[in-house]
Amino acid sequence: MLAGGSGLPVTGDTTPDGLPARMHVSGGYEAECKKWELFGVPWLRRGFGIAEHGELSPPRARQPLRCFARSSGRDRCGATTNPIRATIPFTFSPMILLRPSCRFALFTLLGQLAFGAPGVTLYVAPSGNDDWSGKLAKRNDTGSDGPLATLEAARERVRSSASKADVTVILRGGIYLRHESLRLDGMDSGEPSHSVVWRVADGESAILSGAAIVQGFGAVSDPAIAARLAPAARDRIVWTDLRRQGLPDFGKIEQRGSPGLELFFRGRRMSLARYPNRGWLRIAGVPQTGPKRLNEGLEREKRFDGVPAGRHYGRITYAEDRPNHWAPDANIFAHGYWVWDWNDSFQQVASIDPARHELTFAAPHHHYGYAQNQRYYFLNVLEELDEPGEWYLERQSGRLYFYPPQPMREGDVQVSMLAQPFIVIDGAHDVSVEGIEFTASRGSGVAVRNARHCRVAGCTFTNLGDVAADVAGGEADEIVSCNFHDLARGAINVAGGDRATLTPSRHRVVNNHIHHFSQWLRTGQYGVFIDGVGQLV
Repeated sequence: MLAGGSGLPVTGDTTPDGLPARMHVSGGYEAECKKWELFGVPWLRRGFGIAEHGELSPPRARQPLRCFARSSGRDRCGATTNPIRATIPFTFSPMILLRPSCRFALFTLLGQLAFGAPGVTLYVAPSGNDDWSGKLAKRNDTGSDGPLATLEAARERVRSSASKADVTVILRGGIYLRHESLRLDGMDSGEPSHSVVWRVADGESAILSGAAIVQGFGAVSDPAIAARLAPAARDRIVWTDLRRQGLPDFGKIEQRGSPGLELFFRGRRMSLARYPNRGWLRIAGVPQTGPKRLNEGLEREKRFDGVPAGRHYGRITYAEDRPNHWAPDANIFAHGYWVWDWNDSFQQVASIDPARHELTFAAPHHHYGYAQNQRYYFLNVLEELDEPGEWYLERQSGRLYFYPPQPMREGDVQVSMLAQPFIVIDGAHDVSVEGIEFTASRGSGVAVRNARHCRVAGCTFTNLGDVAADVAGGEADEIVSCNFHDLARGAINVAGGDRATLTPSRHRVVNNHIHHFSQWLRTGQYGVFIDGVGQLV
């Protein structure tokens, strides 16, 4: 039961139906509703009570009692709750969870809540102003005050508040174009007795975007370019100059990493012009002559003509005639499983020799070399820009050519520009990020480094060029009830703990929906990748 006498401060939230949604108790105890857990042991809500399950050990410092909510039909934790701050004296006993009277005790606790010291709430909106106080959810009638405009301004206000109660930064609905990471460190931390929460406003959608809108498209008028385009598609292709729009950084296509700049049409990732449009080609042969052998190959694996698999001199041969008609172009790449079907990479094409049907790759070469009959395809080929949704980028000039799948409207076309994580939590503790969408960047969504008791909950990660959520080091961080989809690489990486001493990290990855990842690099990318000791998935 709960008995008075200790004077521990409690903060509580309620959902619209009045049920407990979240409670934070000093000493590190925390609860949020629908699914309850204590020390990693699940407790299921039945009606208004908590079912018995498992054995409990006495509470220890920073061991959380948690309950996760699914609010308004969305995977969001606390995103639609209305906060109530209160202080009551009581002593916590885990035996409350073992007795049928826990139902009565839980509502007795809620009935005893009395309003206590107020926390700090700040608002941010795309239409805000960093000269305003940030204390108002919208602009006042006189236009003299309202929400802040940037996340950085909100961070500085949080730091200067020195609050000992809960701090909540609420992002109003809209799109926040990001050009650098929001970095949160030890100065941005909460405490066991109160949290620092960055969350979306109730019932709204806050989107952090790493994209830039592309404009100025026109018909292709250059005769030399028009002559290279497929006749059936020539009149439907449009082009624009990215450099003239202040977009000079295209990144680069890495062998096993970032795709660099990507193009999105109405929020959907478009494909670089490729040959063939579907399926694969096969390496016809790997010439065994040249000025320098670049890979010795695997002696025990001789598939064709006694040649060790992977041995090469920087060239392969192709059987098709199509590449013979392409103009020389340093922007062409090939994506293939060059020796093994469990390892793919992107290789830049240095030159094509139509007479010999030979393809020479630029360094660096694939780690395992090249082998006959392995599958591959070409990409970013202007002559193969022949299907709706395909595009081509000439990096030297910054000219982008696009075959739009539908008639274009202003703002339909975006390219990813941000190459950093949207949010970096480094060395902080007791910080939550809730209900925010991260989209259209070359980097990751959230990176958590050497942090403690930080959580990412109810967020959406989509159209990202790097691993979406990355946790490294630290203790008891969480990724909970998030959506991950349409990702170039993996969804979640979690590493921590000490293998030498078997000290667990106690990181948790729980109740996430992960699908359509590894859309660019096809091997070695994971829904959840864990490393170290004591991660719970």
